[in-house]
Amino acid sequence: CGTEHHIIEITPQQMWELLPITMANLDDPIGDPLTVPNYIMGQIARQTVTVIFNGEGGDPCFAGPKNKPMLLDALYSQITTEGREAQKVEAYLNSFQKCFLDLPQLLQPDIWAAVQKEPSLFAPHLTAADASYLNSLMLLNIRYKGADHILTKVNNMTRASMLEARSPLFDQRIVELSLQIPPQYKLAGADEKAVLKQAVADLLPETILTRPKSGMMVPVNLWFYQQWRRQARSLLLNKQAAIAPYLNQKFIKNWLEYRGDTWRRYGVKLWLLTSLEIWLQVNGK
Repeated sequence: CGTEHHIIEITPQQMWELLPITMANLDDPIGDPLTVPNYIMGQIARQTVTVIFNGEGGDPCFAGPKNKPMLLDALYSQITTEGREAQKVEAYLNSFQKCFLDLPQLLQPDIWAAVQKEPSLFAPHLTAADASYLNSLMLLNIRYKGADHILTKVNNMTRASMLEARSPLFDQRIVELSLQIPPQYKLAGADEKAVLKQAVADLLPETILTRPKSGMMVPVNLWFYQQWRRQARSLLLNKQAAIAPYLNQKFIKNWLEYRGDTWRRYGVKLWLLTSLEIWLQVNGK
């Protein structure tokens, strides 16, 4: 494509120190570790350009890998129909591998009692009778993970750098077209985003089209364990912490000490809580 590539190295210290400014530029406490890299990238890109394109939208619009756990759940749960609406919501929230299963212990008892019986925002989308299950999942991801998470994060982080970010794959015409395409052309067996790959098959080499999804990972699990535990204890276990009235700090302490976590994977959850605490502080909540 004749493009010029750059490598940006981000240190654990930068990640921690820049988190407050990224949270100050978000309307909601998005706990995605990519917020800080997005902000840094925007700052560097703004030195030479005013508009950038990104590839956000391929997964939610064309049936990326996030749909597989849900589709498998639907396939193997057909034998039971009682309570399927609640099961679908649980399967959907569990597929993100965040804090859903921890809520009864993580929330203060009075908070959990107040919210556990509340109707789910996602249930109507997951149980719609007039759409294919895959398209229902896609629409749910476009509306919430796309519009409320991915696009908000990218737009706000780039805007903070006086930069405009555009997401062609989230264009309304692309979204509408994707929902008209039969599901089997988007998830063809185990091949995700099949129709999107075919659409660009004459433009990209085979190695790009067939390479497995790797994700954009930030090593927060490693960095919390090796670099941030002292700062995180001071922030999250403080009696005056903004999260203290709502979250169980004794339970959070177990995460910070990695109790019961053989694989040391509490970092993603700790980043969520750290982002929430700092967002509440910098926004004066």
